[in-house]
Amino acid sequence: MQKINLKELGQIEVIFISIIIISVSLTTHFNKELFVSKTGKISFFGDLGILYILGLFLKWKYIREIMIFNFLYIIPLIALIIYNNSSKLNTKTVFLFGIMIEFLIAFYFLAFSKNLKSYLSDN
Repeated sequence: MQKINLKELGQIEVIFISIIIISVSLTTHFNKELFVSKTGKISFFGDLGILYILGLFLKWKYIREIMIFNFLYIIPLIALIIYNNSSKLNTKTVFLFGIMIEFLIAFYFLAFSKNLKSYLSDN
């Protein structure tokens, strides 16, 4: 039986975080009515999502810290939106809560995973 080393586990976590970023970006782009009215606009990453994914796979030096900072200001904003809409439970609140959970999972891996840190520090 083969043992998986830390760098391979870190690569799996990078793929997982990339899937979260892609799913959130595509969901908010193509199904924005789930989050805002038809005339509204919502975008959590914009074009930065592609840069974040490239940075993770190309192991840019400070990409982990930049993404942690980004998630640290996005997560409270989503929580504030949910709190302002908490008087009525509707689909927008449920989907925003789902996105906040996805962001919290990605933040956890970025901030606390030794595997991911080992993978990104490898040159």
